[in-house]
Amino acid sequence: MLHILNGDATATIFKQTDLPGKNILVWREILSEGPIVDHTLPADFWQTRQHYLTQTYQEDAVTYVLKVTAEVKLLETYPQHEEVVLWFEHDLLCQVNLLYLLHWFAQRDLGNTKISLVCIGEHPDLPTFKGLGELSPVQLAALFPKRQVLLPDDLALGHRGWEAYAALTPEDLIKFLKNEDFSHLPLLPAALQAHITRFPSVQNGLNAIEQILLELAANHQLSPTGLMGKFWQQTSLFGIGDAQIVNYLRGFEQTGLLLLSDKIVITDLGSKILRDEADYVQLQPYERWLGGVHLHSASSLWRWDRVQGKIVKI
Repeated sequence: MLHILNGDATATIFKQTDLPGKNILVWREILSEGPIVDHTLPADFWQTRQHYLTQTYQEDAVTYVLKVTAEVKLLETYPQHEEVVLWFEHDLLCQVNLLYLLHWFAQRDLGNTKISLVCIGEHPDLPTFKGLGELSPVQLAALFPKRQVLLPDDLALGHRGWEAYAALTPEDLIKFLKNEDFSHLPLLPAALQAHITRFPSVQNGLNAIEQILLELAANHQLSPTGLMGKFWQQTSLFGIGDAQIVNYLRGFEQTGLLLLSDKIVITDLGSKILRDEADYVQLQPYERWLGGVHLHSASSLWRWDRVQGKIVKI
């Protein structure tokens, strides 16, 4: 039995359980962040991912190879196992990683290997549940007997979802969310809808994460660490960590929206953005990847209209 665990926090708890099968693959990639260039060869795909993550989060290439690439290669050992168990959560980070794995397995001849899934968005013992890494070994182990055996149709759904996420425009993802049956993967739609709100808004150029962060900075006198805590209290749906939030805050500082010190101070320009009187996109050389969609200032941009609740191109 092979267990694929999303992140080291879950792996640490898992190792303290008495669950069957001690073959573990720790999935450390964050496919919800950065470029998804899925039409390239696999080696080129992972090279692109390595370049993005090492540049964005100041990691070295050797660390990426040891912690990410080496684990990804363990996927190829699936024929040695009667069952592969996927352990994931409800948030965007987890659900995008899960989509990739469903897509990957959908393209393999599984033979007698069964694929199953443990995936929750809440827990009765944790009213503010955020992730599997919060559970005790006993609580985590109790989820195993309730795991869901994935059918070929479930893998096919994941394959279509990944292709939509990796598409060059968000239109395929909109159609995917509208037309598919998610009864076997019920946590997926909310996560992918959260992804769509990461496009810069029509109203002020902020994405949904940036909107929350800037509002918190405006409404509370917080340190950067305090702001992170407030953000996670407000939403766990995006699944972002402190490194991503720090990058957002640095972007605010570089464009003059915030002053970062022991206490964060919002500037007049930041307040103007919150009143929808300025466009964050126009304050910088804007370039981002959202799945397969490459946003950059030189082209017309796909944007999220938070008033109408839909994606538009401007």
